[in-house]
Amino acid sequence: MSSRGDDWLDFSKKVSDHIENYTVPQYGDKGNDEADEFTAEDCVKHIKRYIARHAKNSRPDQDELDLLKIAHYAQMAHTKLQEQK
Repeated sequence: MSSRGDDWLDFSKKVSDHIENYTVPQYGDKGNDEADEFTAEDCVKHIKRYIARHAKNSRPDQDELDLLKIAHYAQMAHTKLQEQK
């Protein structure tokens, strides 16, 4: 596997851990959370919000956490587009 592929697998593990240990306990799982009502466009709006605050948040490690959230919203947007087909 390429180094880029290895980097992606490492990052995707961090995103998965974030989803399992933060997002699902706080907001619920698919089928039982507010994101069920989101469209792909809503997910992209959330991505833009996190991008806009990049490097502007004073909380430690927030930029890294926001990148995990961006990846999760990108996945949800992708899934919603696939479900529309």
